[in-house]
Amino acid sequence: MIRWIKSTLLRGLAEANSLCGKLPDCRVIAVIGLLFLLCTWHQLIVDNQCTGNPSKYGSIHDSGRRFQDVPDENLLTDLDEEEQSIRKQELVQLPNYRTKYIIYYCVGERTCGGWGDRQLGMVSVYLMALAMGRRFGIIISKPCEISAFLRPNKVNWEIDSNQLLSLEDRYLYLIGNKEYIPMLQWADLNALYPEDVLYVTTNYDYTHALKKNVRYRDRLHWTLHLSREMLFAKVMKLLFRFNTVLQSQLNSFFAMNTPKPHIQLVCAQIRIGRNPSMPSDEPRNTMADLQVVWDFLNKYNNSRKFRIFVTTDSEEVRTIAAEKFSPQFVYNPGEIIHVDKPYYGANNVCDSVMKVIMDQFILTKCDTLLVSRSYFGENAAMMRKNKKNAYIFRNGKIFRWV
Repeated sequence: MIRWIKSTLLRGLAEANSLCGKLPDCRVIAVIGLLFLLCTWHQLIVDNQCTGNPSKYGSIHDSGRRFQDVPDENLLTDLDEEEQSIRKQELVQLPNYRTKYIIYYCVGERTCGGWGDRQLGMVSVYLMALAMGRRFGIIISKPCEISAFLRPNKVNWEIDSNQLLSLEDRYLYLIGNKEYIPMLQWADLNALYPEDVLYVTTNYDYTHALKKNVRYRDRLHWTLHLSREMLFAKVMKLLFRFNTVLQSQLNSFFAMNTPKPHIQLVCAQIRIGRNPSMPSDEPRNTMADLQVVWDFLNKYNNSRKFRIFVTTDSEEVRTIAAEKFSPQFVYNPGEIIHVDKPYYGANNVCDSVMKVIMDQFILTKCDTLLVSRSYFGENAAMMRKNKKNAYIFRNGKIFRWV
């Protein structure tokens, strides 16, 4: 390129000299004009290379929209607009989707974590797919098939298992593995994992580490200006919509419990940890800690203006809340389970998992929200549209969500 520009300039000077004779001003003007044209032409070439060729980088829409472009917020289906959007889905396809895959995997007896842990894992693996230029998939059958509740929204994460037959694969089990995260700041993932299919089980947020990896700056450039909360909420919208059964139940809940616009929904997600409903969980809070929660909810003890929704991992806590706020207490009926440990006396595990997903979505629609220290509640707060009237409960104290 430099050699060509140099030779072109020399030819231009010679031509200018022949045209202008011995008039130096004419030669200067001619050279400046020629330089301007060459620089403009070269910048067009550079811009085209930086923008990317869809055939080289792949696309997220068949229409040719560049796959490294930021997803258009106007294209993201709001979950409360489900009924209007079911027939308008435009599923995203990642590049190389016929040959290379990366799949969030939760199958069998190995621990995957609760619903909040799994959400973090799915968002992280999706961003790995974007970075690696691979087709993203989700395979969850523990304790129920994910398609019993959720459907693809803008990203087609459903994978035909026949497509994976006879392909070389690798399985990364990264639950609780914090040491893996720093490597993502510099690693060449395609060199580390050349296999056709990469199955990943994780419960950590990889967004910050992947955003720092200069190898993937172009492909993930749309994430750079987004906070962790905004990025999580955006990807969750890209990935999921409710199926018709779950959407219908949510519509019924809101129609019954907030029938008038002036009625506000005040919500508390109370995680106790080890208790008769969750015998194998680690302790989180004590019953004595909950007095500050009851005091907090008492400020909204007006049935004409407020409804109080409580979701919890303890049947005892749910009973106490129902008694304390009986005129305005609303709840989503069903058995209390942990989705990774659901078998303690549960009659219909899949119905109970649906309750978990419903409860979290209800939290995202609350006018006032109080959550405990848990990914389940914290993820709901991140998916909420703003931080107004959002609080977190830790160690017997309540703090504003910031």
